[in-house]
This record gives sequence, structure tokens and C-alpha cells, in this order.
Amino acid sequence: MKGMVKLLPFRVSLRRISSSSHSSPETSGTSTILPSTKSVVPMRLRFAPSPTGYLHIGGLRVALFNYLLARKTGGQFILRIDDTDKAREVTGSEERILEGLKWAGLTPDEGAGVGGPYAPYHQSRRLHIYRPFIDKLLAEGSAYPCFCTKERVERINKEGREKGISRTYDRFCASLSREEAEKKIQAAVPHVIRFKCPSDRVGYTDLVYGPSSSSPSTLGKGFDISGVNRRRAVKDEKKLVWLNKQHLGRKAQDEVEGLMELVQRSLEGLRTIYGKSSVWDWEEEERERWIGEVVRAVHGNLETLDELPPLVSYFFDCPNYEDATAKEMLHSISSLVHRRCLTIAIEYLMQKQVQAELIYEDASAIHSEIKQCLGEEFKKERKSFAIPLRHALTGRKSGAPLGEVMRLLGKEECLKRLRTVLHSLPSE
Repeated sequence: MKGMVKLLPFRVSLRRISSSSHSSPETSGTSTILPSTKSVVPMRLRFAPSPTGYLHIGGLRVALFNYLLARKTGGQFILRIDDTDKAREVTGSEERILEGLKWAGLTPDEGAGVGGPYAPYHQSRRLHIYRPFIDKLLAEGSAYPCFCTKERVERINKEGREKGISRTYDRFCASLSREEAEKKIQAAVPHVIRFKCPSDRVGYTDLVYGPSSSSPSTLGKGFDISGVNRRRAVKDEKKLVWLNKQHLGRKAQDEVEGLMELVQRSLEGLRTIYGKSSVWDWEEEERERWIGEVVRAVHGNLETLDELPPLVSYFFDCPNYEDATAKEMLHSISSLVHRRCLTIAIEYLMQKQVQAELIYEDASAIHSEIKQCLGEEFKKERKSFAIPLRHALTGRKSGAPLGEVMRLLGKEECLKRLRTVLHSLPSE
């Protein structure tokens, strides 16, 4: 997507769940729309995502509102997993939802992954609780069994779309007598239970727009997603990327937990792409520490974690000097300057006896001393000093600070790359 990303706005129904002595307050009683957000009555508010994929930003918004209102009223924020649609369920989705809430700091007081006094908190495991209420609704005529096949329902919806109207179920089975319905049930005809919505207008008080009323038959026609909230929830994609970059930057600066979290999330992708690198032969602790240093070295250029593997390629593999960018760098300064810069760098590394084991030493000293060595000989081309070194070590015009690159590659690898390019240069 380019430009602006419009996040679908919606009206958030804030409900207080009444409790009774016969069932949990998470499921029973009458749900009443709160007349005021200033109420001091403790509220139990639940977030009930379906495990069909990643946590959507719209779902996170609902969770945030409920979490904040629960906190404001001294109530509880509850997580219930709505996992009744097994056909659409995606393995691992529940774990990703929990991770998303944890990342946002929205820790449930009760619910899936947390537990609580009203477990289970998975919808599919609570059907035995709902059965008595379903029977009650059927007995009083507020619900009815529907025996329509999936194909018939899809045909009705298709006909509606072809006519350009919002078509819902036509309540065909609502006209069946109890005797007819019972015969089908006894014959084990597959069915679902549908609410029998009243045909007259339904009144309610919206927390944003105030008193309103609608007819069930016109709700679909009158619904306009752009009017659900007072303001459209619009996000600039560039702003979202910027926010993600700030988040990654903070993680990278947190050496205790944040940096290691980025390392763990990156290991699989890095191993897949750079599986032949010798770094995988190192001890696990040493390897993860080194990769953490690599991540921190490039985090300033990192907008999403998916960008990490290509950004750090030169840390795992020798640069491709036949690449167009590398060739452009090679020809941007004279061979004489290029050769002398590489020669001085090699002599410096040999003289200083920098060992591979010292790759964690401070990089700034290495960088400044190399600049000083090269600076006096080619003072007029001071800005060109970094080009030969960056070309030989990374093959990139930009990236991690040069001193960090040298520190993390170590003496032997730096010498290997510097000599490879030096030997490929034409003679003076």
C-alpha cells in the first residue's frame, strides 16, 4: 500500500456484565450499555479475538479501550478466545495474540494464558454453560433452529450482491412450527440456533452519538463505516513505519532484554539465508552476543525486522565486488588513492596486532586511528578515505559505522577482504 492507510473505524460498545449466583459474570446476566464512562462501578470488560491470524490493529484498539476503562473503574480486563469457528482457526494464532497484547502492555487480569476463577476462557470449552440459556431462548420463542444448508445461505447472499443490496438471512426457518422443527431435530438434520430479532424498531443509547433507534430491516442499508466514529481513524503508513523504527531502536538499546528479543526473533531468518557462515559453528552464547552487536550496529537503518538479513549480509558473507554498487564505489576514486588507502589500512592492522578475540573492544579508537594514519598522506581527499575501506569490507555505500564493521569482523577477516580488493586493483 502507498500513501495513507485508512483503518476501518467502528463504534465500541462498552458493556457492564451483571453477575448472578448461578453462573460466571463473564457470560451471564443482562448486558446493559453504560450511560456514562464516568461511572465508578467496577466493570468486567472482555476482549474476545478469534484465533484466525495475527492480532489486527482494530482488535488491539478494542482491547485498549476495554483495558483502560477496566483500569479506570477498578474492574477487570478479561481475555476470552472465540475459537468456535474451527474451519478458519490458524495454528499458533492464540500465541501470537497473547504476544501482541503483552507487547502493547495490555496484560489481562483473567483469561486465556492467565487463568482465573471463571475458567475455561475459550469459547469452545464453554458450550455446556450456554446450553441451558439456548434452551431458555428456544422455549420463550426468542430463538429458533435453522436447518438451511450452507449452500442455500450462500445463494441468498450471492443474489443480494448481484442486486446491489445488503442481503442477510431471510428467516425462512423462523416460520417452521415447533412440531416441524422437532421432527428435523429428531432426524438429526444439521442445524444452528438463530436469534429471532424483533420486527419493530430497537432503541439504544450510543456513548458517542446519544439516543438512537433502528429497524432491523434497515440496519444494513443505513450502515456507513465512515460514520461509525466522530473521527476517521486514519494512519499514514510512513508514520507507522517510523513508529516501528523507534520501537526497534529502543529494543536495540536495551541490552538486558530488548536486544536479545530481537536476536531470538532474527535467528531463524539469518540461519536460513546465511546458513553456510562459520558463525553457526560458534558457541551459542558467543554467537548470540555477536549477532546482538550486529543488530545494534545497524539498527539506525532498520525500519522493520524483515529488513535485517539484507542489511547485515556483509557480516556473514564476503561482499560481492561484482555488484553494481561495489563497482561504482571502486571507480569513484583513483586507483592510486584506493591502493594507498588499503595498503595503509593493512599495515595499520598488522602493526596494531588486533586479534580476532578482541572484536568486542571499543570501535571508535580503531576508526579514529585509521583516519589519522590515512589523513596526512591524502589530506586533499580526506572525504574519500572511507570509500576504499567501506568498499572492501562491505561493498556498500552506507551501513553500520565503519569502526563497528571492523570491530565485529575482526582482524583476520578485515585483512582478508582488504587484501582481496588490493590484489584486484590495476598496478600503479
